[in-house]
Amino acid sequence: MRRVAASLDIDPSTLGKIERNTRKPTKDLIAGIGKFYGVAEEELLVYHLSDKIADELRGFSKNREVLREARRKLKNH
Repeated sequence: MRRVAASLDIDPSTLGKIERNTRKPTKDLIAGIGKFYGVAEEELLVYHLSDKIADELRGFSKNREVLREARRKLKNH
């Protein structure tokens, strides 16, 4: 963990918070993590953005309706 944090130029405690999902990483950190582990940045961004959407919609009774509408809007964009 120290090696990863050092390669990202962040404190190990910050990396720990990101791992525990108590702190959200920046796009630059996501890119650095992907580079360190040999994972495509876009793949990590998919997981990151889907987590953000899921967190936002969790507990909302019409979450599927929101996702359908968002998909429609993305298709028409």
